[in-house]
Amino acid sequence: MLFLKITGSFLVLISCTLLGYSFKFENGNKMKSFENLSLCLKLFETEIRCNLTDIITATKKVIEISDKNNSFIFKTFLDNAKHSEGKPMSEIWAESVKQCEGLTIYNKKDLNIFLKFGTILGSGDVHTQVENIDAFMKNADDEFEEIKSKTRKTDDICAKLGIYAGVLIVIFLI
Repeated sequence: MLFLKITGSFLVLISCTLLGYSFKFENGNKMKSFENLSLCLKLFETEIRCNLTDIITATKKVIEISDKNNSFIFKTFLDNAKHSEGKPMSEIWAESVKQCEGLTIYNKKDLNIFLKFGTILGSGDVHTQVENIDAFMKNADDEFEEIKSKTRKTDDICAKLGIYAGVLIVIFLI
């Protein structure tokens, strides 16, 4: 009987610890995706500013450097753009982002960053688009920094909380 209690306690402790660390790992992946998104947006802006490429071509180049979460959103946009003749780019982008909700690492609040970015697509001439992208990137960088600081705080708390919860459950079992 004592062997079962010790084994069960050990398994509970390990599972709670792993749960806490898996949350930390998931947040780390999310942060990497946000950093990649920042890089993608900078490339997007460079393509429009320097190479004067259209939005579709710029999106194709962005897909080449994006991670799987960001790539999924940009690919969905390209697919929808192929089948949506006459619709404004911003509307196609919004539909694409909504289609990706729940299918990437981003939650609904995070996807608002993408929705804000989509409002500037196809808005005016190249100069106006570049100005809008620059303004958006400044706001997005501020949001990324806020998310990073929150994530760093919660990562340590969740990992330690998993360990402490496991120990507490073990104490109650024994």
